[in-house]
Amino acid sequence: MLQVIESQNPGTMSKFAPYIYNSGVPVVTLSLNRNSLTISQASSNGDPNDIRWIRLSLRWFKNDAFSSDVVTFDTASTTYDNLPDSLFWMANSDASSYVLVNYPLAQWNNLLSYYASYLRPLEQRVLLTNALSLVYSGRQSLDLAVNFTSISNQKALLTQDNWEMLLNTWQSWSLLYRNASNPSFNKWIVSKVYTPLFKLTGWRNSSDVASSRSWTDKFRQTLLVGGAIWGEPTILSTAQTLYSSVERNNQSLPVVMRRAIYSVVVLSSDIGYEKISARYSATYAKATDTDHMKDLLFALCLVSAPYRISRVLGLIDANEYFTYQDRFEVASYMYSWNPVGADQAWNYMATILPIFTNTRNFASCDVVDALAQPITTQA
Repeated sequence: MLQVIESQNPGTMSKFAPYIYNSGVPVVTLSLNRNSLTISQASSNGDPNDIRWIRLSLRWFKNDAFSSDVVTFDTASTTYDNLPDSLFWMANSDASSYVLVNYPLAQWNNLLSYYASYLRPLEQRVLLTNALSLVYSGRQSLDLAVNFTSISNQKALLTQDNWEMLLNTWQSWSLLYRNASNPSFNKWIVSKVYTPLFKLTGWRNSSDVASSRSWTDKFRQTLLVGGAIWGEPTILSTAQTLYSSVERNNQSLPVVMRRAIYSVVVLSSDIGYEKISARYSATYAKATDTDHMKDLLFALCLVSAPYRISRVLGLIDANEYFTYQDRFEVASYMYSWNPVGADQAWNYMATILPIFTNTRNFASCDVVDALAQPITTQA
């Protein structure tokens, strides 16, 4: 297709080929000196020779009006000398360029101060994506992410449908920081992220399943499991109470809640692990509900003792009712959520991948979603 476009528009191939064939994404760094904006690029893959053609939009607010312009360049750096002395300016606000934009700290703080007043919903998401991606890759300090996701901005962020991106990023942080010696961060993420979110959207009892449909089941599941990993006390106690209630009355949890509640029970204590393990054995013996088996194994994947991790991987492998896609999804869950079991889960997936690709139409399977997080992280 590119060759056809190239024949009609010479030069197109040279502009876009690096985006297709090279790994990484350009990180554009901006520096303002009076009205002169210095724009430089460096690839996130670390290759100093990976210099790409970039089209970068600029938008600013001056004299009670918004203005915009576009800069194109294919060099390591360029300058833009027409930026007025304005209260607000931002790059790539239309998300038209496949780049990450990094600002000086003073400009980050300036953009934060105008987040709710000047930024449109798309611009809020672009800015948030840039901030969290730069923090995650080590190009900005954690303080920037803390400022962005502070409780003062929480409601504004969530009402702009940014919650899924936020929660996925927090999941990555849980892998990076859970075992780090950073008590201030641990305290912050519980008090400023999980506690208020759970009060706003979380499941407190079985009847909550049908309420607040603006918050998806996937979001609530991730909220419960992530909060339990971080030790959020209300989430831990609520999930255990829910589980104890259905266990005591010989009832069943609503299907959309099962995986999350079972996961929290496993995370809560060794006794919790034993309870879910026994429930898995009973469900496996009946051989009537593979989805229930999968939910139980997803939960058991979060156990932290290495010998139990090996046992869970053995259970996954021994379940004759599971397809290779099922096995891949469960092992992927362990990789994504359990830092202690990440290496074992990765090795397990690497072992069954050749079998999986030889026995199923790989391109048509949902396992692509399961693979995305492990491969991205491992790389």
